[in-house]
Amino acid sequence: MYRTDSRWDPVKAQMWWRFLAKNTQPLGTSALAWWTLHDAVPSAIRVVVLGTIGSLLFGAAGALLYGPNAGIVGFLAGLIGGCIFALQEDRPRPQRLRLDFGALRGQALRLLLYWLVIGGGFGGFMTLTFMPVGVQTAWFLGALFGVMIAVLGIFATVVRMVRRRVDVAVTANATESLFADRRNALGTAIAAGVVMCLVVSLAHPPAAGLVCGLAVAFGLGLEPTAWGQWLLLTRFWLPLSGKLPWRLHAFLADAYDRGILRQNGAAWQFRHTCLQAHLSGPTAVEDHHE
Repeated sequence: MYRTDSRWDPVKAQMWWRFLAKNTQPLGTSALAWWTLHDAVPSAIRVVVLGTIGSLLFGAAGALLYGPNAGIVGFLAGLIGGCIFALQEDRPRPQRLRLDFGALRGQALRLLLYWLVIGGGFGGFMTLTFMPVGVQTAWFLGALFGVMIAVLGIFATVVRMVRRRVDVAVTANATESLFADRRNALGTAIAAGVVMCLVVSLAHPPAAGLVCGLAVAFGLGLEPTAWGQWLLLTRFWLPLSGKLPWRLHAFLADAYDRGILRQNGAAWQFRHTCLQAHLSGPTAVEDHHE
Protein backbone atom coordinates (compact mmCIF):
# COMPACT_ATOMS: atom_id res chain seq x y z
CA MET A 1 0.00 0.00 0.00
CA TYR A 2 2.91 2.36 0.67
CA ARG A 3 4.69 1.54 -2.59
CA THR A 4 3.11 4.43 -4.48
CA ASP A 5 2.99 6.85 -1.53
CA SER A 6 5.89 9.28 -1.55
CA ARG A 7 5.23 10.32 2.07
CA TRP A 8 6.31 7.01 3.63
CA ASP A 9 9.17 4.76 2.64
CA PRO A 10 7.76 1.19 2.32
CA VAL A 11 10.73 -0.47 4.04
CA LYS A 12 10.70 1.98 6.93
CA ALA A 13 6.91 1.80 7.20
CA GLN A 14 7.06 -1.97 7.63
CA MET A 15 9.75 -1.57 10.29
CA TRP A 16 7.61 1.01 12.15
CA TRP A 17 4.54 -1.23 12.05
CA ARG A 18 6.51 -4.19 13.35
CA PHE A 19 7.76 -2.05 16.23
CA LEU A 20 4.25 -0.85 17.08
CA ALA A 21 2.79 -4.35 16.87
CA LYS A 22 5.53 -5.92 18.99
CA ASN A 23 5.08 -3.33 21.73
CA THR A 24 1.33 -3.83 22.01
CA GLN A 25 1.15 -7.63 21.58
CA PRO A 26 2.72 -8.45 25.00
CA LEU A 27 0.03 -6.31 26.66
CA GLY A 28 -2.68 -8.54 25.25
CA THR A 29 -4.36 -5.63 23.50
CA SER A 30 -4.58 -4.22 20.01
CA ALA A 31 -4.72 -0.63 21.29
CA LEU A 32 -2.04 1.94 20.50
CA ALA A 33 -2.36 4.41 23.36
CA TRP A 34 -0.16 7.46 22.79
CA TRP A 35 0.69 7.71 26.50
CA THR A 36 2.09 4.16 26.64
CA LEU A 37 4.27 4.18 23.51
CA HIS A 38 7.25 5.53 25.46
CA ASP A 39 7.19 2.35 27.57
CA ALA A 40 9.10 0.81 24.66
CA VAL A 41 12.09 2.99 25.55
CA PRO A 42 14.55 0.99 27.72
CA SER A 43 14.87 2.15 31.32
CA ALA A 44 18.53 3.08 30.83
CA ILE A 45 17.64 5.40 27.93
CA ARG A 46 14.77 6.92 29.92
CA VAL A 47 17.22 7.71 32.72
CA VAL A 48 19.70 9.25 30.28
CA VAL A 49 17.13 11.44 28.52
CA LEU A 50 15.15 12.67 31.54
CA GLY A 51 18.14 12.74 33.87
CA THR A 52 20.34 14.68 31.45
CA ILE A 53 17.79 17.41 30.80
CA GLY A 54 16.91 17.76 34.48
CA SER A 55 20.52 17.76 35.66
CA LEU A 56 21.61 20.36 33.11
CA LEU A 57 18.73 22.72 33.91
CA PHE A 58 18.96 22.46 37.70
CA GLY A 59 22.75 22.45 37.59
CA ALA A 60 22.79 25.66 35.54
CA ALA A 61 20.23 27.23 37.89
CA GLY A 62 22.31 26.39 40.97
CA ALA A 63 25.53 27.66 39.37
CA LEU A 64 23.96 30.96 38.32
CA LEU A 65 22.51 31.49 41.79
CA TYR A 66 25.33 30.50 44.13
CA GLY A 67 28.32 29.33 42.11
CA PRO A 68 29.91 26.02 41.10
CA ASN A 69 29.22 24.14 44.36
CA ALA A 70 25.51 24.91 44.17
CA GLY A 71 25.67 23.94 40.50
CA ILE A 72 26.92 20.49 41.44
CA VAL A 73 24.13 20.11 44.00
CA GLY A 74 21.56 21.21 41.40
CA PHE A 75 23.05 18.82 38.85
CA LEU A 76 22.72 15.88 41.24
CA ALA A 77 19.20 16.92 42.28
CA GLY A 78 18.09 17.11 38.65
CA LEU A 79 19.70 13.77 37.88
CA ILE A 80 18.01 12.08 40.85
CA GLY A 81 14.64 13.58 39.92
CA GLY A 82 15.03 12.40 36.33
CA CYS A 83 15.87 8.89 37.52
CA ILE A 84 12.83 8.80 39.79
CA PHE A 85 10.44 9.79 37.01
CA ALA A 86 12.18 7.51 34.50
CA LEU A 87 12.00 4.41 36.71
CA GLN A 88 8.60 4.84 38.34
CA GLU A 89 6.25 1.94 37.70
CA ASP A 90 3.09 4.07 37.70
CA ARG A 91 3.48 5.80 34.35
CA PRO A 92 1.72 9.15 33.88
CA ARG A 93 -1.64 9.00 32.12
CA PRO A 94 -3.66 11.72 30.36
CA GLN A 95 -5.03 14.29 32.74
CA ARG A 96 -6.92 17.55 32.59
CA LEU A 97 -7.45 20.41 35.01
CA ARG A 98 -10.97 20.80 36.34
CA LEU A 99 -12.06 24.42 36.67
CA ASP A 100 -14.18 23.77 39.77
CA PHE A 101 -12.27 23.73 43.02
CA GLY A 102 -14.65 21.51 44.98
CA ALA A 103 -11.74 19.28 45.97
CA LEU A 104 -10.25 22.19 47.92
CA ARG A 105 -13.40 22.89 49.93
CA GLY A 106 -12.70 22.59 53.62
CA GLN A 107 -8.96 22.12 53.04
CA ALA A 108 -7.89 25.59 51.92
CA LEU A 109 -6.95 26.85 55.40
CA ARG A 110 -5.08 23.66 56.33
CA LEU A 111 -3.24 23.75 53.00
CA LEU A 112 -2.27 27.40 53.51
CA LEU A 113 -1.05 26.83 57.07
CA TYR A 114 0.90 23.69 56.13
CA TRP A 115 2.92 25.40 53.41
CA LEU A 116 3.39 28.57 55.46
CA VAL A 117 5.00 26.43 58.16
CA ILE A 118 7.19 24.61 55.62
CA GLY A 119 8.16 27.87 53.91
CA GLY A 120 8.83 29.55 57.27
CA GLY A 121 11.04 26.69 58.39
CA PHE A 122 13.02 26.69 55.17
CA GLY A 123 13.28 30.49 55.28
CA GLY A 124 14.61 30.36 58.83
CA PHE A 125 17.21 27.78 57.83
CA MET A 126 18.35 29.95 54.90
CA THR A 127 18.52 33.00 57.19
CA LEU A 128 20.84 31.20 59.61
CA THR A 129 22.92 29.84 56.72
CA PHE A 130 23.56 33.29 55.23
CA MET A 131 23.97 35.15 58.54
CA PRO A 132 27.79 35.32 58.17
CA VAL A 133 27.30 37.26 54.93
CA GLY A 134 25.30 39.99 56.65
CA VAL A 135 22.15 40.37 58.70
CA GLN A 136 20.13 42.23 56.07
CA THR A 137 21.17 39.86 53.29
CA ALA A 138 20.39 36.82 55.43
CA TRP A 139 16.90 38.08 56.35
CA PHE A 140 16.16 39.02 52.75
CA LEU A 141 17.27 35.68 51.31
CA GLY A 142 15.48 33.77 54.07
CA ALA A 143 12.22 35.60 53.40
CA LEU A 144 12.66 35.22 49.64
CA PHE A 145 13.22 31.47 49.72
CA GLY A 146 10.56 30.95 52.37
CA VAL A 147 7.93 32.69 50.25
CA MET A 148 9.13 30.90 47.13
CA ILE A 149 8.82 27.46 48.75
CA ALA A 150 5.39 28.29 50.19
CA VAL A 151 4.03 29.64 46.89
CA LEU A 152 5.34 26.75 44.80
CA GLY A 153 4.15 24.20 47.36
CA ILE A 154 0.65 25.64 47.44
CA PHE A 155 0.58 25.82 43.65
CA ALA A 156 1.76 22.23 43.16
CA THR A 157 -0.69 20.89 45.75
CA VAL A 158 -3.66 22.78 44.30
CA VAL A 159 -2.82 21.52 40.80
CA ARG A 160 -2.56 17.95 42.05
CA MET A 161 -5.89 18.17 43.89
CA VAL A 162 -7.91 19.64 41.02
CA ARG A 163 -6.27 17.48 38.35
CA ARG A 164 -8.20 14.40 37.28
CA ARG A 165 -7.30 11.60 34.91
CA VAL A 166 -9.11 11.57 31.61
CA ASP A 167 -11.66 8.79 31.16
CA VAL A 168 -10.22 7.24 28.02
CA ALA A 169 -13.43 5.32 27.37
CA VAL A 170 -15.48 8.48 26.82
CA THR A 171 -12.82 10.66 25.21
CA ALA A 172 -13.78 11.43 21.62
CA ASN A 173 -10.44 10.50 20.05
CA ALA A 174 -6.70 10.28 20.55
CA THR A 175 -6.11 13.80 19.26
CA GLU A 176 -8.50 15.33 21.80
CA SER A 177 -6.86 13.38 24.62
CA LEU A 178 -3.36 14.38 23.52
CA PHE A 179 -4.23 18.07 23.14
CA ALA A 180 -6.04 18.15 26.50
CA ASP A 181 -3.02 16.72 28.30
CA ARG A 182 -0.75 19.12 26.40
CA ARG A 183 -2.79 22.09 27.64
CA ASN A 184 -2.60 20.70 31.15
CA ALA A 185 1.17 20.17 31.02
CA LEU A 186 1.98 23.50 29.38
CA GLY A 187 -0.37 25.40 31.68
CA THR A 188 1.32 23.91 34.73
CA ALA A 189 4.81 24.47 33.30
CA ILE A 190 4.19 28.10 32.31
CA ALA A 191 2.51 29.06 35.58
CA ALA A 192 5.19 27.46 37.77
CA GLY A 193 8.02 28.71 35.57
CA VAL A 194 6.79 32.31 35.54
CA VAL A 195 6.34 32.38 39.34
CA MET A 196 9.84 31.01 39.89
CA CYS A 197 11.37 33.35 37.33
CA LEU A 198 9.79 36.44 38.90
CA VAL A 199 10.68 35.47 42.46
CA VAL A 200 14.32 34.64 41.65
CA SER A 201 14.72 37.77 39.52
CA LEU A 202 13.96 39.93 42.57
CA ALA A 203 17.39 39.12 44.01
CA HIS A 204 19.36 37.80 41.05
CA PRO A 205 20.07 38.66 37.40
CA PRO A 206 17.23 37.97 34.93
CA ALA A 207 19.29 35.18 33.33
CA ALA A 208 19.31 33.28 36.63
CA GLY A 209 15.57 33.80 37.00
CA LEU A 210 14.97 32.54 33.46
CA VAL A 211 17.01 29.37 33.94
CA CYS A 212 15.36 28.67 37.30
CA GLY A 213 11.97 29.17 35.68
CA LEU A 214 12.83 26.71 32.93
CA ALA A 215 14.08 24.16 35.45
CA VAL A 216 10.89 24.35 37.52
CA ALA A 217 8.72 24.29 34.38
CA PHE A 218 10.46 21.10 33.28
CA GLY A 219 10.28 19.52 36.74
CA LEU A 220 6.58 20.27 37.34
CA GLY A 221 5.04 20.52 33.88
CA LEU A 222 6.93 18.21 31.53
CA GLU A 223 8.85 15.50 33.34
CA PRO A 224 5.92 14.07 35.38
CA THR A 225 3.17 14.37 32.74
CA ALA A 226 2.03 12.00 30.00
CA TRP A 227 2.41 14.67 27.29
CA GLY A 228 5.86 15.66 28.53
CA GLN A 229 7.14 12.10 28.29
CA TRP A 230 5.37 11.65 24.96
CA LEU A 231 7.25 14.73 23.69
CA LEU A 232 10.68 13.75 25.02
CA LEU A 233 10.62 9.99 24.48
CA THR A 234 7.97 9.09 21.88
CA ARG A 235 8.30 12.18 19.67
CA PHE A 236 12.05 12.64 20.06
CA TRP A 237 13.96 9.56 21.14
CA LEU A 238 12.06 6.84 19.27
CA PRO A 239 12.20 8.68 15.90
CA LEU A 240 15.85 9.57 16.56
CA SER A 241 16.61 5.87 17.02
CA GLY A 242 14.62 4.99 13.86
CA LYS A 243 11.87 3.08 15.70
CA LEU A 244 9.07 5.47 14.67
CA PRO A 245 8.59 8.23 12.08
CA TRP A 246 9.17 11.85 13.03
CA ARG A 247 5.62 12.70 11.89
CA LEU A 248 4.10 10.01 14.07
CA HIS A 249 0.66 11.57 14.46
CA ALA A 250 0.36 12.04 10.69
CA PHE A 251 1.49 8.43 10.16
CA LEU A 252 -1.18 7.06 12.52
CA ALA A 253 -3.87 9.35 11.08
CA ASP A 254 -2.96 8.15 7.59
CA ALA A 255 -3.21 4.53 8.81
CA TYR A 256 -6.70 5.32 10.10
CA ASP A 257 -7.69 6.67 6.68
CA ARG A 258 -6.31 3.50 5.05
CA GLY A 259 -8.31 1.25 7.39
CA ILE A 260 -5.31 -0.17 9.23
CA LEU A 261 -6.34 1.42 12.52
CA ARG A 262 -9.59 2.49 14.11
CA GLN A 263 -10.37 4.84 16.98
CA ASN A 264 -11.20 3.36 20.37
CA GLY A 265 -11.76 6.23 22.77
CA ALA A 266 -8.45 8.01 23.34
CA ALA A 267 -6.41 5.25 21.69
CA TRP A 268 -5.79 3.91 18.21
CA GLN A 269 -6.48 0.22 17.68
CA PHE A 270 -5.48 -2.35 15.08
CA ARG A 271 -8.60 -3.03 13.04
CA HIS A 272 -7.56 -6.66 12.51
CA THR A 273 -5.84 -8.55 15.33
CA CYS A 274 -4.49 -11.10 12.85
CA LEU A 275 -2.49 -8.32 11.19
CA GLN A 276 -1.09 -7.27 14.54
CA ALA A 277 -0.18 -10.88 15.37
CA HIS A 278 1.53 -11.28 12.00
CA LEU A 279 3.54 -8.09 12.35
CA SER A 280 4.66 -8.99 15.85
CA GLY A 281 5.86 -12.41 14.72
CA PRO A 282 9.45 -13.37 13.89
CA THR A 283 8.96 -12.59 10.20
CA ALA A 284 6.58 -10.47 8.19
CA VAL A 285 5.81 -10.49 4.52
CA GLU A 286 5.90 -6.96 3.12
CA ASP A 287 2.45 -7.19 1.55
CA HIS A 288 0.82 -7.77 4.96
CA HIS A 289 2.01 -4.61 6.68
CA GLU A 290 -0.78 -2.56 5.10
